[in-house]
Amino acid sequence: MVSLVFDSSSLIAVSETCNIEVLYFLKERTRGNFLIAPIVKDEIILHPIKVKKFELSAVRLKKLLLDGVVSVISSHLLVKETREIMDLANGIFHVDGKPLKLVHDGEAASIAVFSFAKADALVVDEKTTRLLLEAPFKMRETLQSEYEGKLEINEDGLKKFREKTKGIFVLRSSELVAMAAKKGFFKNYRTSEEEAFRASIYALRQAGCSLTSEELKEYEGIRL
Repeated sequence: MVSLVFDSSSLIAVSETCNIEVLYFLKERTRGNFLIAPIVKDEIILHPIKVKKFELSAVRLKKLLLDGVVSVISSHLLVKETREIMDLANGIFHVDGKPLKLVHDGEAASIAVFSFAKADALVVDEKTTRLLLEAPFKMRETLQSEYEGKLEINEDGLKKFREKTKGIFVLRSSELVAMAAKKGFFKNYRTSEEEAFRASIYALRQAGCSLTSEELKEYEGIRL
């Protein structure tokens, strides 16, 4: 049984690109636990459902929750852990002596849930959080190109953050769609199976799933 923790970015991406059925498909075949933090529920349902532009996506995600595909995991311990993660993450990089806020509540809470639930993977589409978890020194290069001021790194803070997040395996929504595709999710499209898969990956990229042009080409090369 696989256990996945989702942040807001990944769930919004699958909802906005008509890929939400992928989660139903994978849930049924893996009998996995798909988990979110309470604040992520607020970010994907409670707040956007009040805005007409985002209401449809929120309704879809609310149904996902009501159908038991995704579950909210809550504990008083998560609040403290979330705050510690945010303080560490947002104290790593400084520009002209001022700390850069790179991780927000929902992302920090998702990392906290990962540790609390002993999950197998954290599903995050947002580039900043992924880079901070997987390649913080590459992230330093990215930030240096974005800011004109002097960029400094808190080595001790980075060490503590990496120790706290050690063992986190990160996935993107695109990788879940590819996994579902390999298991036959797009077979109903018959001769257009591969086209449907590639179109779904491209749509995810447009919806915020961080994919480079090279990665997009790799997905285009997958044969089902």
